[in-house]
Amino acid sequence: MHKLASVLFEAEQEALRSGSATLEDAEVATDTFIREARQDLPAGSKTAAAIDRSASWEEISELAEEEGLHQIASVLFEAEQERLRSPS
Repeated sequence: MHKLASVLFEAEQEALRSGSATLEDAEVATDTFIREARQDLPAGSKTAAAIDRSASWEEISELAEEEGLHQIASVLFEAEQERLRSPS
């Protein structure tokens, strides 16, 4: 999971340098991170349930934090902040 977070961070940094086309790549990387992180979560996890119903990154991040899944929460929080800062 640490490797996925690193890849996501690099994609976000590239998006900041290159503009919105690469920002889409960062969003794809974030979605990939979410799907892959989901595979490691137990079925009864609130975070897993939120991922399964395609909840917002913000909601998934909040639930992950509540469940002590700090790396997932941190990655999603940063990705959401980048999305909010970027021009539409």
